[in-house]
This record gives sequence, C-alpha cells and structure tokens, in this order.
Amino acid sequence: MRRCPVCNQTYANESVNFCLNDGATLMLDEPQSYSSQPSLNREQSIPPFGNTIPQNFAPPQTKKSRAWIFGIIAVVVLIGGGALIGLLVLLGIASQQVASDKQKPETGIPANEPSRQTQIKLTDDFSKWADVKTSTFGRAAHEAGEYQLSATQSGWYYIQLSRSTVDPQYVTNKRTTRVTVRSVSGASPSLGFGLVVHSDTKPLTSDYAFLIRNDKDPSFRVVQHTKNGAAADEKNLVNWTRASQIRTGTQTNQIEVRSDGKQLQFYINGQFATSITDELNTNDGIVGIYSSDTAPVAFSDLQISE
Repeated sequence: MRRCPVCNQTYANESVNFCLNDGATLMLDEPQSYSSQPSLNREQSIPPFGNTIPQNFAPPQTKKSRAWIFGIIAVVVLIGGGALIGLLVLLGIASQQVASDKQKPETGIPANEPSRQTQIKLTDDFSKWADVKTSTFGRAAHEAGEYQLSATQSGWYYIQLSRSTVDPQYVTNKRTTRVTVRSVSGASPSLGFGLVVHSDTKPLTSDYAFLIRNDKDPSFRVVQHTKNGAAADEKNLVNWTRASQIRTGTQTNQIEVRSDGKQLQFYINGQFATSITDELNTNDGIVGIYSSDTAPVAFSDLQISE
C-alpha cells in the first residue's frame, strides 16, 4: 500500500509512484527498514519542489481547470477568427489595389496618351547638318561629335532647321521626336534651348519649340513661332515651369515631343512635362533645334520614330 504525504490518498497498486491528485512522490504506508538499502538524503527522496511533476505525467483536470481551458480556447478562436477576417479584408484591399494600379497609366504619362509603336524612322548624328559661321543671328559648328548652336548676342535666339525643303524622314507630325542636349560650359541660356517640331521649311514661319533651362531653378516652357509680316513672333504657350527632372550644369538631358495629330506631349528625361493642342495643323512640318544667348549648346542623337 502506498500513500500520498500531501493529501493522504492511498494506492493499492504499488507500481504507481506519484499521486494522481497533486503529483507528490508516494510513500509506503507501512514503515520499512532501509538497513539493506543505501540511505537517502532529503534531496534524493523528495523532489526539490514539492509539486514537481514528471515530464510523462499529466495531472487530472478539474472542472474548474477545464472551464478555464475552454475559455482560453474560445478566446483564441475568436481572436484567430478576427485575425482571419482581417487578413481576408487586407487581401481583398491588396487585390483591389493591384487591379487599380494596373489601370493607372505609367508614372508621368497622362491617361489620354495614345498607344505608340517603337519603330525608329530616323537616327541622325547631325554630321550632315550645315556649319554656320557668318550668320547675323547665330552660329553652328561640329565639335567632338556634337552639333553646337548659339546666338550671336545675349537675349537673342537662333533656330537651325534640319532641311530647307520637306523631307519625309524629318517630318514630326504623328511621330515621336527626341534629341539629347547639354550646355557646353554649364551656363544656362536665358531664353532656353531645345527642340523645334512641326516647322515650316522657312525658319520661324510656323513651328513649336520645347525649351529648357539648366540653371539652379531648372524649368521648361513651350513657345509657338508665327510670322507677323516680316518679323517673327515668339508666343509663350506654356510659361516657365519648374521641372526637377532637368539635369543642371553640363549634364545631358533628353527632350522628347510626341505628336498624335491633335496634341503635342512633352517629356524630359522620360518624364511627362506638359501637353498642348496642336493648332497649326502643319502635317508636313519638320524638325529643328533652338538655342539662345552666346554660350553654345551641344545637340546629339536625334531620333524620329512612330
């Protein structure tokens, strides 16, 4: 017979060593002699903590403990269910966001941008453009693989066209025209520099110009040239507008004009800048370049694609 020293519960089965109520080590109910066995000190005969339970022993659960456990399980289920619902809601929001993002146009491109092909119609390195050294209004020269353009006086601007007659390769209507530009000295011409499109073969008769400044306040503008009698009239269609995508100093910038026959869309270094409605209807207008003041601007890598 074995007895629990804590609750006095007795057990007839001598194979049971621990109390099923509190886990205490059972003791023999009748005194026995230990003379033939090695003596045991208190630490060996009693667990260091009176309620220490063997790892392979699970004490019976009372009704109260079961209620607590069921309560804990219920809370976990409720929390888990809430978390699951929250996760499903988040997944739904994320899927809606992905779908919404797919519907959005690419960053910097307006929603009404027409679909475009990527076939390049013309690549021009300016090697065949004319050198101009004696003009009253400006100069043009080939230097180190670039085409440099400048006006002869500060406050003046100068335009150089690709051709003196209509050449289908250089027509800009319903096409994308882009060119790489940089200030040779780092100075920023006061009236800007850039790309001319939809131009009549006679300079300044009818065209649009997309111009940038590369100073500490980098900006762009769009102008229209028309003839007013013998004089050319430069009209601002878009006033100077700050554009952080413009690189300053002697760094290169890529200027791009996209025409769909109704609108002109303007890009700087691949980022949308502005757009206007094409009112000139110059279907056979050609490409040109524009600079101002006396500091030269270098042009390279002219491309026309559709």
